[in-house]
Amino acid sequence: MKFIFAIIICLTSVIRIYSSTDLGVIKFQEGDKLSAIELWKSQLLQDRTNDKLCFNIGTAYQELKNYPEAIFWFYKSLQINPYNKNTEHNLRLTQTSAGIEEYQLPGSSPMTFFNKIVYWVHGIYYMVAYAILMFLAIYLRKKLSGKFLSNVCLVLAILFFILAVTGLIQTRFQKDAILMDTCDLHISPDAISESRVKILAGEKVKLIDQIDIWYKVQTSTYDQGWINCDFRKLKD
Repeated sequence: MKFIFAIIICLTSVIRIYSSTDLGVIKFQEGDKLSAIELWKSQLLQDRTNDKLCFNIGTAYQELKNYPEAIFWFYKSLQINPYNKNTEHNLRLTQTSAGIEEYQLPGSSPMTFFNKIVYWVHGIYYMVAYAILMFLAIYLRKKLSGKFLSNVCLVLAILFFILAVTGLIQTRFQKDAILMDTCDLHISPDAISESRVKILAGEKVKLIDQIDIWYKVQTSTYDQGWINCDFRKLKD
């Protein structure tokens, strides 16, 4: 009986999620994009891993020509599903509309493949695989005939451990932020200090340090300096 009750609760939650999502789509199609955004944001409180909701919010802000917010939400969507081509396309279009040009160092094919593996599988599974392989390596090491298999398990265990740690670093210690306002990049944390360049609203920066209300950042062009303006961290 308890099992049936639990299933009913789960189904009710799922129905509520899809109903809210559909209502947001209806509001969006009717032209009430702000109401659609509020509905989708409230839905995200229950389902933080829904990249489609983030994409929808970004698209609504894009339609409202609020490019910094749109860029922020497209990046949030790509955090959950990093290789969604539609999201990438909309992000590039929005950045172009905001006058932003993204600079990226060319990456090698092996590294791209490695990053895809890290993103596609949750880190906990890598840790489980690491634990199992380490156990097998120790168990087989005790048998003279199992040294080769033990070495293989040990190498694989180390690989899974590296994947788990890499995924943890990419998801837990991310310090990227999206600027909500256009601001100057100062040499020192002082309003009267020389300004190097102007950073546009919607640009992504990496937070490096903080002194009071000033933040040291690195831009996509690898310039470093201090800012004092509104931004939103991509990682909550």
